[in-house]
Amino acid sequence: MTRPLPVLIAILCVGAALQVLLWSRQGIANDQSQVLLSGIEVLATGDLPPVVKPTSGGGHLPGALLRILVAGPLAIWPDYRAPGLLTGLSHLAAAAVLSICIGRALGARFMAAWLAVYWLSPWRLAYGNLVWEPAYVFLPAALHLASAYRLRERPHPGWSLLHAATLTAGMQLHFSCFVLLVLTALLAAARRVHLHVRGALLGVLAGGLTLIPTAQALIAGDLARIPPAATGELPRVLVGLMNLTKSLAYPFILGSPHMEWWLKNAASSAETAFARGLISVVTAATALSVGLVLFATWRWFRRRPPGDPDRRGSPADWMRAYAGWCLAALCAAAALSPVQWATTLADLAAIRPVSVIIAATTASAALAALASWFWFQRRPPREPDAPDHRGSPADWMRAYAGWCLAALCAAAALSPVLLKNEHVVIALHAACLPVADWMARAFSSPSVLTRAAAAAFVTLSVVVVLLLAFGDSRYQPAADSLDRRFPPAVRALVPGGPR
Repeated sequence: MTRPLPVLIAILCVGAALQVLLWSRQGIANDQSQVLLSGIEVLATGDLPPVVKPTSGGGHLPGALLRILVAGPLAIWPDYRAPGLLTGLSHLAAAAVLSICIGRALGARFMAAWLAVYWLSPWRLAYGNLVWEPAYVFLPAALHLASAYRLRERPHPGWSLLHAATLTAGMQLHFSCFVLLVLTALLAAARRVHLHVRGALLGVLAGGLTLIPTAQALIAGDLARIPPAATGELPRVLVGLMNLTKSLAYPFILGSPHMEWWLKNAASSAETAFARGLISVVTAATALSVGLVLFATWRWFRRRPPGDPDRRGSPADWMRAYAGWCLAALCAAAALSPVQWATTLADLAAIRPVSVIIAATTASAALAALASWFWFQRRPPREPDAPDHRGSPADWMRAYAGWCLAALCAAAALSPVLLKNEHVVIALHAACLPVADWMARAFSSPSVLTRAAAAAFVTLSVVVVLLLAFGDSRYQPAADSLDRRFPPAVRALVPGGPR
């Protein structure tokens, strides 16, 4: 990548085209219907209710911010796709904010590689257009990184205000923003972020303006308590343990095009032998990328910090030990789990076309894990006048990604519900950093095979998105997927749908 600017333009154009394609083909499911209805109610009554909708973890999504973000576009264009336009613009803003921040810290070539992974990621594009709470978390995540980076050396009232306002507003969009809250606490404890107290308090007030209806209802005693959704026969401790171990794997999967569950849905709707074969090939390729990530993870576990008497207390050693014990917890959870594995093993033993695609996406996650190891194990060179490398932008970005993993694990362990894909996309920007480092080096490598592997990684992301667009049940004509049980106000937003 000798000319980053043309590469950036090409990446942005391809990603924007894919996003428009998915936006134009999105359907409506129960989750989308509830979010649309929350905005319709605001337009119909002119009032801001105290909550948006019940959550599976118990309680409600508080505040009126999400309702406003849905109602605003619907007031201009009464179509079910209108809120997706605002979501798409927020994703573009997130990419711009992150690109500027990462470019200043790590250089233009690294930023171009990161943008290729992030902007073309199937994880971002799959959630980038659906009218769904997880689609709104990408901009808060971007503002969190940008403001935290500005606060890495000293407190600043303005950036502290933005940081705190982002956290307060984000919790009104989706409860996965709790990951950002835990991340801020960890960064502050590690002295990687220095908050200005008064600026942060003003930020809480600014971000909490849309919480006024919730506060009024809480004082009046009008907020009903909703118990958490049932998690089957699993005890609460086992749910937390399973979430903890699952969250450890997600940063590697997020950095790859691996989307096994979504690709299975795409496979089920494929009608021709060619389509089934294509899905199988893509699944195999993405599984292969996961395998490369796993190899890198193995290398990372083998590495030991440089010999010094206090190495056990270093952040790198602690993170290594934490990850190791998470793997031990995974073994314990598997042994204690009441889930029957007979069906799973039989499914894996069956030779089906979709298994090939799943293998491919798994391999893409392996590539992300390999990149993660190389990125985390490197240390910036020490200069005579700067013996402490903790203040360098590259080391700070590495620490941010590491603490983001720890925050994701901690938030998952505290969650009362089973961890799902939509709960972890908030960490996508951090998961793409190690992969971007590998990709920047791969495209500059003299090896043709290495450059081809990097190009194949990017191409695979585009192919997965196209498979989702034309094969997944979420992306089909909305009139065909519209359920008559949906409220009439929601059905009225779909052109040609049943009334």
